[in-house]
Amino acid sequence: MATDAITYHGLTRASALAVIWRNTHPDFRSSRGEPRSILTVRGIVALESMSDAEILDHAAYGIRHENHVGFSTRGLIVHPRVGRDWCGAIDHDGRAYVVNLMTGEQRLVSEHADKRTHEARLTAAFMASEAESDRLAKAA
Repeated sequence: MATDAITYHGLTRASALAVIWRNTHPDFRSSRGEPRSILTVRGIVALESMSDAEILDHAAYGIRHENHVGFSTRGLIVHPRVGRDWCGAIDHDGRAYVVNLMTGEQRLVSEHADKRTHEARLTAAFMASEAESDRLAKAA
């Protein structure tokens, strides 16, 4: 298979490298000049010389981070779980969601708009969203 035909979580190599660069903390990337390099488990590595496995790993982190930030800006409190794409989320009104940090998909699980206290609604929403994310993870 030609390297150009490989996709990294649906991204081209150039797009995946751009995601990696944007989501690498400035302390762990080169500060001047070319080639752009980041600190990996192999040491300082130029982005262009990263292996396919390294790109998949680093790009997945970057995609999850960018989607998490996107959900947060829309008012959702996301509860990310290591190694899981589907996570529980709640909003400030007590609605429960599951969100996919890799695809950006969001599904309403339940609305808890009853006369319970605000904290009780948020707890119920959190429990519903976590149960649904567990169900989706097992189905995958």
